[in-house]
Amino acid sequence: MIHIELPPLRERGGDIELLANFFLEKFRRSINRNIKGFSPSALKVIREYPWPGNIREVRNVIERAVLMAQGEVLEDEDLLLDGELAEIPSIPKSNQSLDGMIKLSDMEKNTITEALEKTHWIQQDAAKLLGVSKRVIHYKIKKYGITHPRWIKNR
Repeated sequence: MIHIELPPLRERGGDIELLANFFLEKFRRSINRNIKGFSPSALKVIREYPWPGNIREVRNVIERAVLMAQGEVLEDEDLLLDGELAEIPSIPKSNQSLDGMIKLSDMEKNTITEALEKTHWIQQDAAKLLGVSKRVIHYKIKKYGITHPRWIKNR
């Protein structure tokens, strides 16, 4: 048996950038998005982040960024890194309980709806974005009565 010691990804800055570019190209093609690359500030974030989840985390962050990006270049704000708080969708007061607390089910419904909107109501892409299976997203859509005019079953 040969033992090869490989330093953690955070100690291999050049590898991180290569991996990020590899995953960008992979997901850009598979999702059919016209994303040309990373902005200088996004590359700086990629190089400086410690990547505790190693390669899996790089893959997940880049996949999410490609799905969610608004422009043709990935910006640092497109890179939602673990440990950062994602924006919580605003929930109207009518969806709050009497003591002003937000209901978990309302947050889940709003998060699913937001993911669907960001993926142009493509359920499979929303499921990927949320890190759940297609079966789970279908169940939640039915549970919360989420509809869209393009969906055949909702017409």
